[in-house]
Amino acid sequence: MIKIKIKKPRQDEIPAYAAPYIDRLSDDLDPSEILRVNLPTMLEIVRSIELDRLDIPYVKDEWTVKEVLIHIMDQERIYVYRALRFARHDSTDLAPMDHEAYVRNSGVQNRSIDSLLEEYQSVRSASLTFINSLKVNDLDRCGKVGGDVFSVRGIFWLAAAHETHHLNSIRENYLKASSYRN
Repeated sequence: MIKIKIKKPRQDEIPAYAAPYIDRLSDDLDPSEILRVNLPTMLEIVRSIELDRLDIPYVKDEWTVKEVLIHIMDQERIYVYRALRFARHDSTDLAPMDHEAYVRNSGVQNRSIDSLLEEYQSVRSASLTFINSLKVNDLDRCGKVGGDVFSVRGIFWLAAAHETHHLNSIRENYLKASSYRN
């Protein structure tokens, strides 16, 4: 089991596109702690938004809060799946995902926010349980996604950075009334 802080990945453990997201997070943090802290934060923020605003993008052609939430869950599931494969020494080059298609085909507009938040909590619980099940040397294992190298450690940092990015976006675009335009 992992009982130490998961250090930031080296540049050779993540693709170049992931580095700017991960670099925004402090080196002193730990991705599992970020994910643990983001859980109640996300719940509080989403619950503070008026129900009728959850299905309306803050500007045209952007995602709604519910779409962002389903996107975070889809990505997190994919990240953990990749980490599982790499931690278990699977050397298959995995295919990237089309996150736009996942959101578009999610049916999220027909779901209640309560069902989404319940699912979000379940996904996060499963992710943290998996992270805590790993041995320290599992974090060093690498695999490829679309030809790009990722370590298990890099995947967890990207998961935390990805969610933090969207959490900040929700704060900026939905909690400031002046930025909300229908």
